[in-house]
Amino acid sequence: MTGPVSGGYERGTGAPSRSTGMRGTAGAILIVLALGLALRVILAYLLPGSGFETDLSGWSSNGVTRVTTNPHSGVGAAQVANSSGSCTLNDSPNWVGSTSAGAYTGSLWVRAATAGTVVKLRFREYQGGSLVSSSTTTTTVGTSWQQLQVAYTVATAGTTLDLNAYVSSPPAGTCFFADDAVINGP
Repeated sequence: MTGPVSGGYERGTGAPSRSTGMRGTAGAILIVLALGLALRVILAYLLPGSGFETDLSGWSSNGVTRVTTNPHSGVGAAQVANSSGSCTLNDSPNWVGSTSAGAYTGSLWVRAATAGTVVKLRFREYQGGSLVSSSTTTTTVGTSWQQLQVAYTVATAGTTLDLNAYVSSPPAGTCFFADDAVINGP
C-alpha cells in the first residue's frame, strides 16, 4: 500500500495524511447545523413577535389576538380584527429604531378571513415625530397564505422605520391573519 491511510500518516514519511474521511464531513455538517440554529435564535430575539410563536410582543393594535389554528409556520399567528373602524397590525416599538441609508424590504405572510380582501403593507419613515415619506404595496388576498412585500429606500440615516399591514374601511369582524414578518436592510 503506497497511498495515505484515512486519518493516519503518509506511509514512510511520518507526516499526517491529508484525508479527513467521514469524520471531517460529519463535523462540518454539525457545525453548519449549529450555526443555523444559533442564527435562528438570534433572529428571534432581534425581531420579537415576527412569528407570533408565543405572544404578540413587538406589535400593537387594537383587535389583534394570537391564534394557534392554521399558522403559516410554527405554532402561532396574529388574527387582526376590525376595532373602531380600523384593522391594522403595527410593529411597536418600531423594529428599525435607527436607519442606515439604503434599501429596506419588509415582508409578511397573510391570509384573509374572506377571499378578495385588499391588504396593504406599508413602510413609513419618521424623523422625530414627523413623517418623512412612505411606501405601500396593495394586494388582494385569498384565504390561503400569501407573502406580501414592500420596498423602501431611506435617504437619511438615523430615522425610524415603521412597518404595518392594514385593511382600509373594513367591515366588522376578522380582516386578516398574519405570520412570519421580516425586515431586511443595509
